[in-house]
Amino acid sequence: MGIDKRAGAEDRERVSEQLIQAMSHGYINPAEYSDRAAAVATATHMSQLSALTEDLPNKFKSSGKHHLTVKPLLAVGAVAVIGLVAAGLTLGGSSKTERTSINGEGPAAADTTTSDTSPASDSTATVLQAGFGQTQKTVWVSAEVENLTGSDGAFLVANFNLFDSAGNLVKTASHTERFGYGVTRMFIGTMVSLDAGIIAEKVEATANATVYSTGSAPDFNVILKIGEVQFAQADFRNEARVPISNPSDHLIPSARVAIACFNVAGQIIGGGSTFPNSIAAQGTILAEASVYVAGIPSRCSATAVPSKY
Repeated sequence: MGIDKRAGAEDRERVSEQLIQAMSHGYINPAEYSDRAAAVATATHMSQLSALTEDLPNKFKSSGKHHLTVKPLLAVGAVAVIGLVAAGLTLGGSSKTERTSINGEGPAAADTTTSDTSPASDSTATVLQAGFGQTQKTVWVSAEVENLTGSDGAFLVANFNLFDSAGNLVKTASHTERFGYGVTRMFIGTMVSLDAGIIAEKVEATANATVYSTGSAPDFNVILKIGEVQFAQADFRNEARVPISNPSDHLIPSARVAIACFNVAGQIIGGGSTFPNSIAAQGTILAEASVYVAGIPSRCSATAVPSKY
């Protein structure tokens, strides 16, 4: 029987991506994703990570083998900035808030608490703003984060705390991403599931970034071109569609696309993510993602990083 090796940050990041892709393709539902993502964040051994993908198709499975052994080159920064944005919500299709939404109906963004966005001198990342959108039990939390490490390949971890109107902490979630070549600011978000009847009122977001001595370079030295994001209301879900272009002469196997949606005040009111496959050299694809928002957004924006997974 082989040794159950320890899992590292890159191992957890890889499995997190696999789970998100599995959810986006309908293999697991949001509640299952939330539970598995929480288990990824606390996994210490490769067998724990493998167990989280063993019932998925092979393309979403963790190999169970140690992916990469790395040592931090730059220490993880302290908590950067707390972004506070409260969003209204929809339960059973009716608004549970007395505020007026963008189009005069349904959920709307609540008051914004502004915080000092000046990062500490030893910070490795700073949260520029954060927010969320809730639809029944499903919540999408999102933040815009700036990379302060000076390394294109830095790994980013964002942590989100959701509170109800009484100030009770109702959910904690985290997500790992990776900055790309020439990308200093990016959106990062994740889906969480709340217990029935729980209404989120506020989110606190913190972030830190780490540069590893091995594998610190980005997957590709390519800056993807991002077109205008179009928001559409489909039969059973809200969608965001965005053209992504590959300006290089090489095939990009996949991309990690994060979407944040905003109200007229410029507050984040939800978002989503998607992982389109295969962008041809000099080619363009239309990336589509389900988005979870509070009301009808005034606009949505996207960031995209090429990936070899």
